[in-house]
Amino acid sequence: MNFVNSVLEDIWKDRYQKNGENYEENLRRVASHCASNKQEEELFLDIMQKRHFFPAGRTMSNSGIGKDLTLNNCFVAPQIEDSLDEIFPKVALGAKTDQKGGGIGSVFSQWRPHGTPTANDAIAMGAVSFMDVFNSQTATILQGGRRGANMGVMNIYNMDIEEFINAKSYDEGKLNHFNVSVMVDDDFITAVRENKNIYLHHPVYSENGDILKDETKWEYKKEISATYLWDLIMRKAYDNGEPGIFFYDNLNKDNNLWYIENIVCTNPCAEYVAGTIYGNNPITKEKLNPDEFGGACNLGSLFLHNFVQYPFTEKASIRYSELEHAIQVGVRFLDNIIDINNFPDDIYKNYQQSFRTIGLGVTGLADMLVMLNLKYNSKEAQQFVYELMNFIAFNAYRTSIELAREKGYFPFLDKEKFIQSGYLQKHAKRDSRWQELLDDIKKYGIRNAKIMSIAPTGTLSLTFGNNCSSGIEPIFSLEYDRKVKMGGQSDDNIEIVKMQDYAYRLWQQTKEGNIVSEDKFITAMEMSVDEHVNMLKNITYHTDMAVSKTINVPTEYSFEDTKDIYMKCYDHGIKGCTIFRPNAIRQGILIAEEDKGKDKQEDSNKPQRGQIIKAPKTAYGTTHKFVSGCGNAYLNITYDEHGNINQTFTNKGSSGTCRSNQEAVSRLISLALR
Repeated sequence: MNFVNSVLEDIWKDRYQKNGENYEENLRRVASHCASNKQEEELFLDIMQKRHFFPAGRTMSNSGIGKDLTLNNCFVAPQIEDSLDEIFPKVALGAKTDQKGGGIGSVFSQWRPHGTPTANDAIAMGAVSFMDVFNSQTATILQGGRRGANMGVMNIYNMDIEEFINAKSYDEGKLNHFNVSVMVDDDFITAVRENKNIYLHHPVYSENGDILKDETKWEYKKEISATYLWDLIMRKAYDNGEPGIFFYDNLNKDNNLWYIENIVCTNPCAEYVAGTIYGNNPITKEKLNPDEFGGACNLGSLFLHNFVQYPFTEKASIRYSELEHAIQVGVRFLDNIIDINNFPDDIYKNYQQSFRTIGLGVTGLADMLVMLNLKYNSKEAQQFVYELMNFIAFNAYRTSIELAREKGYFPFLDKEKFIQSGYLQKHAKRDSRWQELLDDIKKYGIRNAKIMSIAPTGTLSLTFGNNCSSGIEPIFSLEYDRKVKMGGQSDDNIEIVKMQDYAYRLWQQTKEGNIVSEDKFITAMEMSVDEHVNMLKNITYHTDMAVSKTINVPTEYSFEDTKDIYMKCYDHGIKGCTIFRPNAIRQGILIAEEDKGKDKQEDSNKPQRGQIIKAPKTAYGTTHKFVSGCGNAYLNITYDEHGNINQTFTNKGSSGTCRSNQEAVSRLISLALR
């Protein structure tokens, strides 16, 4: 393979090249390590050489280079109970996971509320304080020059939920190695819509991972407005992009393991879901210990744009026979990884060997569509993608059934209960071919409990996809600058590099028979929010786990309209939601050419010298602690709805000249800003 520019090659060298190998040697190393025989090795090598399928980054990087690194990207820790004996072993688990090269999701819902007494006559500090310990651990452990990643999830009914929602809003660097999300259920959404109060309570979950609704089992409770909490979540997401939202009931309705697992968490990028294992071992009939099972999954993606024949022409179409072959080989590829993998801890091994979860996904979707002369946000594209994802999921499940006939089904399979999952039942009702699959599962079993997961595939799409569109995202921009961290995750390692979308570059080179006009290259910020949601809905329907997708929201989008996005996602059965609304506080790693021009245009609209602007009543603020010549002081900075700083306040505990001087300086700064 030839990289289209030196930047992509440099990223490949930084992330995937080992011991000076070339690109072909990288592929051979991975194929050889993951295959159980020579025939499989050639199959695995072939689909990578054709750029039809690649396993995820940890497999492409870590295969065959030593026994200490994992081939999995995704891990989820068991629930962390309210005990120091539980907390610090989970910190160590996070350290081991980071060290081996994985990212981990953790649930912070079961901890005693901040300010309540503990068993040893102390006062509980609450979950958010202890999250700093997890964050510090991640900041300490390096994995191949990069830091690990965390997902922190708290259930909406936890009594410290307000502190959690605000955790990343005020102090710069707070929980900077965490993505944070709130888990909400159907009852909470109903309370929001009916403007009712709910009870926060401790404990939140039963030992099975069910949300405790029985008040007699609550140790503490607190009544609060559901609408207030919803607006608080929405305001923080509107301004900062976090927290995200997970929908507990939507997640669990589609869970094939509903009879033995309750989903309570995801991995850091939110495409892999796992939860509390409960009930009895189907083999030994002994009661299962949830702490012995940590969610784990290995991922891989079909590179959809590489299945298009005669791109941009009248004859453009998908080579479905090749796609079907790649699905079959890809599922076998991912299933093999489970048996050769080195896990950071035995709890992950227990989970993978019991359930054999894999995550087959896609990338290059937007590039594929424009190569077929389909506009990403059109109804035709939406319907095409719906049918395409059904094709992929159906063939992935059929392959897993064939593997079960060849190698045996996953050990914790209960055939009768498995086929009653919401995911399988909704497909069987719409498509008789799926009903045939269910019949085959009853006969032969199935090799993998969960199969479909759509990851963001950022670096894979850059390198092995030559900067194809990432995951299921629309094309961000046809040409843009990208922030890339080379050689480490510190901000000192950031480089700005110029990039061009793969399909756009190919389109410019396609002269003969090209029927695609440039307006078919719809980009992320040109699409309406509903168009983003509709694509996510169609793909989620065929995904038994989850889809990692950002819903792009224009800066000028109103707060009330933004709240509707999350409700639409819930109503469509989507399992989680996160938005990206660019503003002065939150900037992405991609910088479009048109965005750079906006700064100059906005400069011409600046107020004239001497003009003073009133501070808006809707201003929001961040507070920072600093050390001055007069001791500790606090600086509050407020922003308007566009992220512009409009005034400052300072506060110092003591009175006197220092305080008066600081107040005067603060007022002068505010005046100058406005």
